[in-house]
Amino acid sequence: MAQPPDRHEEFIPILNEFMQAESWAASRQVLEKNPVLLSEEMDAFIEASIGRAHEIQEERLAYVLTEYRAFLRRCREVGIEQAYAERMPAQQPETELPPAIEEALYIIQEAKDLFLSTGNAEALDEAISGWEALLERKEIAELPVDLQAALLSNAGEIYLYSFWARENAQGLEKASELFRQAAELTPEDSPDLAGFLNNLGVTLLDLQMVQSQDDPERGLETLHEAIQHLRKAVAITREEDAELAMYVNNLGVALRDLYRSTEEEPLLQEATSHFRRAVELTPEQDPNLARYINNLGIALGALYTLHGNRALLEEAVSHFRRAVELTPEENPAYERYLHNLREGEAELQELDAENAS
Repeated sequence: MAQPPDRHEEFIPILNEFMQAESWAASRQVLEKNPVLLSEEMDAFIEASIGRAHEIQEERLAYVLTEYRAFLRRCREVGIEQAYAERMPAQQPETELPPAIEEALYIIQEAKDLFLSTGNAEALDEAISGWEALLERKEIAELPVDLQAALLSNAGEIYLYSFWARENAQGLEKASELFRQAAELTPEDSPDLAGFLNNLGVTLLDLQMVQSQDDPERGLETLHEAIQHLRKAVAITREEDAELAMYVNNLGVALRDLYRSTEEEPLLQEATSHFRRAVELTPEQDPNLARYINNLGIALGALYTLHGNRALLEEAVSHFRRAVELTPEENPAYERYLHNLREGEAELQELDAENAS
């Protein structure tokens, strides 16, 4: 895993300003003012930050950083003009937010930053109240639909923080409602749609786990909806897009969850194919690779349990071994990957002992 460059203290405020821009037009101004965002050093810094986010199980932060890293790479590949043209349709004029909305967003962002840096529960409540008041303003309905969708998605994220901090299902329900609204507002040809659908699908995956504890039937319905949205996110994403591997892996996770509920083998077979594709799409240096490989190993292990085919177990063990090799020992996931490897190796040794006897 790449280590943060010596200039990381300089990079943090620049990256934060870029990520917190309230529109694509505003983020472009930040990018043009700070060309260091397109440097190899910044790319390495973001990669290391993604790794640290996974280590502390901040998966949403890792997702956001991965998206911004992919976009900055796209800027380097095709130029700023082309990259932004892909994100903002040429026929749509740049729109500035009304001052009252800009001010409200600034206050919300300050509260959110305070919560993320200190865990202050009052700051989280302030951010939630700020979003609730903002989304009720009549000016929101007058904004272009892409800005409305972006605001809804950003509001959804703060409710996810509420769930993570307090483990309240209401946070997940509200987040999924806002992500659903964002997706419904977004045109089919928008490059933002797949991300909104993925956010909705992943949030529904979390929600179905909570629901299934008290109402398995309701949880199963939510899981089916999650799969529907994740399938569409995968279907509309270009093969060359950096986000595709993540979307494919998430679809595999959802199908694996459904298999565990229904024991229908075709679901496990399909999940395995998606995990394999996610691994194939992911560069060697990507901090998500070990997680995708481990998921593939788990799916192959489940197929081995069904069929007793030694080749499936051997392949599963090879993937567990690679996941371990790719993961630093200080990473919290390391012990989990190592446990899977040891379990698989022990199973192989038992097979060898049975054959020898």
